[in-house]
Amino acid sequence: MASLAHLSISLCYSLRRLPASLASLSALQHLHLASNYELLELPAGFGGDLASSSSSRVQPSGLAASLTSLHVSGSHYLQQLPASLGQLPRLRSLSIGNCHGLSGLPGCLSGLSSLSRLQLSHCPNLVRLPEGFAGEV
Repeated sequence: MASLAHLSISLCYSLRRLPASLASLSALQHLHLASNYELLELPAGFGGDLASSSSSRVQPSGLAASLTSLHVSGSHYLQQLPASLGQLPRLRSLSIGNCHGLSGLPGCLSGLSSLSRLQLSHCPNLVRLPEGFAGEV
């Protein structure tokens, strides 16, 4: 599965957790999670590990090096997004919808410099956005 670029997991009503190994899919560009009603969380290492290159710069690895689009909808028990989402430097599109348990977004999202599309819909308990989004949403 080293070359998997698109992954869609939908209508898995009893799915509660995604495997931590998801973060190792280094070619994955688009992740679509829809109507997985019982999903409780995204893996804590979702943003991947940061591996050092030969220079002193830190380079993203695994999923963090490739993911450009993330869609999560219909996960009614998802209460929070992992802070590791802030380690997705290529993420351009983030769509969150129908996540009834979600009450806030992690502050690290305001640091995603490539993010050009953020869609939030039908999250009735969403009461706070990160500081950096104050003038943007």
